[in-house]
Amino acid sequence: MPAPAAARTAHQPLHPEMRARLDPQYAKYHDDTLQYIVPSQLVPWSPALRNSAGPDGGSPLRKVGRTYDLRKEEWAGWEVRVFEPEGDRPVGGWGVLVWYHGGE
Repeated sequence: MPAPAAARTAHQPLHPEMRARLDPQYAKYHDDTLQYIVPSQLVPWSPALRNSAGPDGGSPLRKVGRTYDLRKEEWAGWEVRVFEPEGDRPVGGWGVLVWYHGGE
């Protein structure tokens, strides 16, 4: 069972200017769960991390159907790796998670 909110450290609080731009349901999930997760770059790497479960309240893992890289000149050298789930794309498109990291 997680520690009471008063005893937990908010490692990743939402910036006040972003809160109004987010879906209220996501903001609540972030406030209740995500902000207390220690950022991955601060956790020493271990092979066991590959098998760790995601945060409480997340959706089940889906199998990856396709992986590809995108790079456009107007992105100033930024590259994006895309992982699409198996199956047909929903009418409204897939949900998205953008993961920024300082890797080289």
